Amino acid sequence: MPGQGLFDGWGLSEGAAPVGMNHAFISGYLEGLKAGGVAAVLAPPPWECCVQLGPAKG
Repeated sequence: MPGQGLFDGWGLSEGAAPVGMNHAFISGYLEGLKAGGVAAVLAPPPWECCVQLGPAKG
């Protein structure tokens, strides 16, 4: 039903908040593990998860 979505009124698409939370969670997890050389990367193809692990830059 229109106007009844979880993120209505926030100016976010349905998946924007979970994507940001997943990215922040995985980034913090990697930092806590001191996993150098690995980074959480936003890569949202429509058919898969939006956060992937990839090589750290810099």
